[in-house]
Amino acid sequence: MYRLSYVFNFRKNPSIGLEMRAMAVLPQVSSGGRISSRGRRQGVGLLVPRQHASTRVGHLLPCFPSHATGSPYLPPKHRNIEARALNPQSLMTMLGGAVSLRDIGAFSFACIGSAMLVGSIKMLEYKGHVHKTLSRKLVHSFAGPLFLACWPFFGSTIVSQCVASIVPALNGLSLFLAGTRALPDDRAVSAISRTGDPTELLRGPLYYTIALTMVTALLWRESVNAVAIVSIMCGGDGFADIIGRAYGKHWPLPWNPSKSWPGSFAMFLGGFITSIALLAYLSTFGFMDMSVATVQHLALVAAAATVLESLPINTVIDDNISVPIFVYAMGYFIL
Repeated sequence: MYRLSYVFNFRKNPSIGLEMRAMAVLPQVSSGGRISSRGRRQGVGLLVPRQHASTRVGHLLPCFPSHATGSPYLPPKHRNIEARALNPQSLMTMLGGAVSLRDIGAFSFACIGSAMLVGSIKMLEYKGHVHKTLSRKLVHSFAGPLFLACWPFFGSTIVSQCVASIVPALNGLSLFLAGTRALPDDRAVSAISRTGDPTELLRGPLYYTIALTMVTALLWRESVNAVAIVSIMCGGDGFADIIGRAYGKHWPLPWNPSKSWPGSFAMFLGGFITSIALLAYLSTFGFMDMSVATVQHLALVAAAATVLESLPINTVIDDNISVPIFVYAMGYFIL
């Protein structure tokens, strides 16, 4: 059995400086026992900025040696490029060197801020100042947007993006441990669950953190779609429940009596206003442009998500799953 090796090809790129392309090579042994280059396929490209153009290839991508030769297979014209095997120790060294103090500080700030938000709401609910239903929706409405507000504090590398995605992942892990009673947290269960059942944390709240993790890891701060997903899932759905419970008892929707006109209006308005606020905030850092067309498209996505949320499908699929998927699919084409 042979391992996959890589061949690196460099060429100039006038806007970036240097483009490195990786070709996957599956070593094949001919009848004479020598490796042939049959089966080589063109792979994906990796852009290397000018300031990093002199970085050694071994520090950028792994190149695994084949068992046939004990060293990576490189065609003759590429043999002057060094490609080193990547073992777990060198991987940890590479990642450790790539995580900057800025990322560590931003990660700490986001984790502390998240813990303070959830902890303060849990304390208010524990002392009876906030009702259980309101406390869980306050966490739902503010945790996601406030986390997005921390995105500009991270660096601009892929490692920074990965570090940022760990924040909601850790929150999801804490919910999982509390929901399975592996690490009991009665205050969290009381503040976040509807009935006080710990297993409720394994559904909506856990889906919520998974959505935030995926938005951070896959879309990041230059995506208007990421802003729309988080804004509608958090601000829209959160305020819809708060307003609907307070003012929607006498105004049910004809096609879904469990939803109300005030709640649906709050869903649209809360999601739209939250998305505009986050868009304006991130645009001050230069991550996206706040144009009239973008605002109009966000309003359209918020309206469509409101219609989806009003349908009686929440008994089949959780809103923290259906809303992000729908917003992503719609935003993919218009945002």
